Amino acid sequence: MDKIYITRENIVLVIYLEYQNTYCIYLTLCVKIILVDKNFGEELMKSIKGKILIAITACAILSVLVSSLLITSKGSSGIYDEARSRLEYQSKEIGLRIQALLTNTEVTIEKTASTIENTVDMKKYQIENSYRSLTSNNLKRILTDVAENLDGTHEAFFIIDPTLEIDEHQISITNDETGAILNKVSLDISSFNVSDETAPPAELAWFFEAKLAGKEAVDNKVPIVGIWSEPYYDEDAQKVLIKYVRPIYKYFNFVGVTGVTIDYSVIENQINAEKVYETGYAYLLDQDLNILAHKLYDVGTDLLSLGEGVKPLYDAMMNSDSDVKEYKLDGKKSISGFVRLSNGWVVGITPPIKEIFEARDGMNRIFIIVLIAVIVISSVIAIILSSMLAKPLNKVTNALEQVSELDLQQDDNVDKLMKAKDETGKMAAQLDNMKTALTEIVLRLQGLSSELFVKSENMTIVSNDSMESINTVYA
Repeated sequence: MDKIYITRENIVLVIYLEYQNTYCIYLTLCVKIILVDKNFGEELMKSIKGKILIAITACAILSVLVSSLLITSKGSSGIYDEARSRLEYQSKEIGLRIQALLTNTEVTIEKTASTIENTVDMKKYQIENSYRSLTSNNLKRILTDVAENLDGTHEAFFIIDPTLEIDEHQISITNDETGAILNKVSLDISSFNVSDETAPPAELAWFFEAKLAGKEAVDNKVPIVGIWSEPYYDEDAQKVLIKYVRPIYKYFNFVGVTGVTIDYSVIENQINAEKVYETGYAYLLDQDLNILAHKLYDVGTDLLSLGEGVKPLYDAMMNSDSDVKEYKLDGKKSISGFVRLSNGWVVGITPPIKEIFEARDGMNRIFIIVLIAVIVISSVIAIILSSMLAKPLNKVTNALEQVSELDLQQDDNVDKLMKAKDETGKMAAQLDNMKTALTEIVLRLQGLSSELFVKSENMTIVSNDSMESINTVYA
């Protein structure tokens, strides 16, 4: 949408470019018309030189404005499309990096669960001390290998079915400053004795959720999959952890749950370190679109609570695995690219809109400089051309003024102008012809005047002679 404001003392051109529902100030040009005298503009328009000057300058300005507007419009569209592609690619790239950690964890625990399922005989484990000791050592080596080689691992563990009558139900390997060590803290197995496994204590919900999910998968004859927890603060570790657990069933019987706890900072640091354009940032949401990591908002904040303007982004995240979406945050237009991870989390990135169009703004500044240069150059050219055109016209005008004052003497300026082959030459020739015609008329009038004077003298003489004759007769 173009808007042009014109006042008596100033011409102000303000052009707005509407794109993607955004009004961007494209160019503001103020040209002072009245510089010294308030009647300067009116006097300028009265002269041919001024009209030519204004016409040439205006044409040059309009040409630059129209061309720059078209180029900027196309450029803005191209910049916006490139920004969408960039956000899509970058969100998928950081998503792939975090997904690689999740996938590596899932694959490692899946192999661990498969090894336990295929190598451990739980009946022998219960009744044979030697088998239990040997198997326990093998499980410790397996879990130690997981703890040492899986990035970010704080603990690798295997919890055996709490209903089995054995002394130790947990094998746990913990990483600390010295490396992977056996966790010798005994598991309080009595806490696992719950009356309703669908409503266990909060601290054990992850265990029974995994157990029930595994039973459902076995009953439905579908593959058993692991479960990711939300980030939580562990008082013993004094850090935020996330947990991935996978239930183990053998011949429809529950064996136990194996899994790992991972230092959440491994993921959070990747989110916080991500650079989007200059000052943009990445963020992380859980499967319900509550904030897990964000530069501006607290952990646990519901995405929809940020305002009605984010609903387009919310809907897009709920309905697609990846996209680039526009929305409003705190009343300001925003854009975000996002991708959903295998555990339901969403990784997103968002840059300031102004940084997306920084290249366009730079291009606009160049056009303004070019426009100013065009105004100066066109004005100089216009002054030269108008002077060249006005000079012969002024000479013709001066010659006409001389004729109007009945000065029909030969004019060298007219003689020079007659040599020109343009309109001024024709005007000079016609003016010369007019002067010649007027000169002939004047000469003829002079001749007639002399003739009349002679005849008048003769008539006077005759009249005098007649009077003398009359006087003589009467005398």
